[in-house]
Parts: sequence; C-alpha cells; structure tokens
Amino acid sequence: MDNQLAPEHIVAFLQNPWFKPETDEDTIKKYREDVNFRRRLLSMSPTGERLFLSFGEEWFSKIWWENANPKHGAHWSAKYEADIVHMAGVIALRSPILVITFGVISTRGWLRMLTVPGAGNYYKSITHMRFNHPMAYGVSIKQLEEFALRIKMATI
Repeated sequence: MDNQLAPEHIVAFLQNPWFKPETDEDTIKKYREDVNFRRRLLSMSPTGERLFLSFGEEWFSKIWWENANPKHGAHWSAKYEADIVHMAGVIALRSPILVITFGVISTRGWLRMLTVPGAGNYYKSITHMRFNHPMAYGVSIKQLEEFALRIKMATI
C-alpha cells in the first residue's frame, strides 16, 4: 500500500543566497547553520513568499530548504554554480525520499550528482522533481501552486 509523502522527507534546492553587503557575518553564519533561521529569512524574500503561498505554512515549515551553493552573493542576481559536495552533504544528512530542484543551477547540480562514480546509483534511487526558479520570468503563482499540489498528492 502506498503512503502519502510527508514534507519532512523532502529536500528542496534553490540556487544560492544573497545578502546585502552590510549584513554582519554572524547573520550569514546563522543562515548557513540553522535551518529554522534560514527558513524564516527565506519566507521574507520574494522567492520565499511565493513558496510559502504555494506550499502553505505546514509544508513550507517542514521541507528542508537548502541552496545548491551555500556561497552568497551581494545582489539578488548573484549566481554561482551548484556545489555538488555541499548538495551531497545535505542528502547524506537528510536521506530524503524526494529532492526538488528549483531553477537551472540546482537542477544542473543534481544531474551532475547522478554521474558521481560509486554514488550516482544512490542518487538515482531518490525521486527528483524540478521546477523553474519561483521568481523566474513567466512563472505564475498558479503554476507554482499546481506544482506544490502535485507534490502534496504524491505517494511513496
């Protein structure tokens, strides 16, 4: 018998964070190390607001939100390629049933992980779903809500 997927079994990768240049190092460190703090800051960003609206409070608060690259930029447009060592560490820590990648950068990182000798088969055993970055041009809240509903209705 199939069971409903629970949000605790999901890791969702975005691309990388950004902070204003005047942001103090303690805040940046806490963001990297404390998932609840990271989730709270994410929820206050335009990207996080869209994810919160689409997934709802319960799911948003239980999904493990992560960045494909923990290096931060100084502007919202900063982009760094995925750090697959970092991504692999998150997967090892969380052992998710589902990995969601939002945007090209995190999806490219996930696809690279599938080719890692000796580990690729493990990553291939994890269900993967991808979607455009929530703030990508042309992505509507309705599309994001439909994607979130597909995830909520998934069975394992």
